[in-house]
Amino acid sequence: MLGLSLVPVPRPARWLALALWVAGFALLLGGRLELGGSFRIGRPRERTEMQTGGLFRLSRNSMYLGVFMTLAASALYTLNPLVLVVAALIIAVHHRIVLAEEQHLQASFGEAYVAYCRRVRRYL
Repeated sequence: MLGLSLVPVPRPARWLALALWVAGFALLLGGRLELGGSFRIGRPRERTEMQTGGLFRLSRNSMYLGVFMTLAASALYTLNPLVLVVAALIIAVHHRIVLAEEQHLQASFGEAYVAYCRRVRRYL
C-alpha cells in the first residue's frame, strides 16, 4: 500500500474506492467530451452554446463532480488524514469556481440558464 495509510484499509473500502474513482473519472471524461467545442478554461471571449444534454441533464457540473469523486476515492483508499485534508481543500476551491462560473453563465445565457438551474441540480 506504499505506506500511505496510517491504518490498514479494509478490502471492501478499497473496492468501494476503486468503484468511486472509476465512476468519477467516467463523469469527468464524459462531461469533457460532451462539452465538445464549448469547453473553455477561464472566461470565454467568444460565444459558446449552453450544453444541457447527456450528462448535463443529470448534473450541471458533471466534470467537477467527477473530480470530487476521484478525490473522495483517494481519501477512502488511503485513509490518510493528509489526503483527506488536501481533497477537502481542493473540493472547496473548486466549489467556489463553480459558483463563479454560474454567475458568468447566468449573465451569458440569462433566463435559459435560470430555467436550466431549476430543472437540474448543481452536482447530483
